[in-house]
Amino acid sequence: MNKIPVILDTDIGTDMDDTWALAMLLNSPELDPKLITTVNGDTLYRAKLVAKLLKIAGKKIPTKMEPKLK
Repeated sequence: MNKIPVILDTDIGTDMDDTWALAMLLNSPELDPKLITTVNGDTLYRAKLVAKLLKIAGKKIPTKMEPKLK
């Protein structure tokens, strides 16, 4: 079975929905996460949160932080 490549664009850290989406992505046998971007507000905080969750999950996926919007 060919996995579907996925880029997750997330504002993780505000509500629980993005945390669940990331967990489901990391555990899906059908999906192949290629990149995770953090957007909206304090993107540095969001990127650190993604990095922490990836470390806990034992995954190495490139991440990109979008510029902080005012």
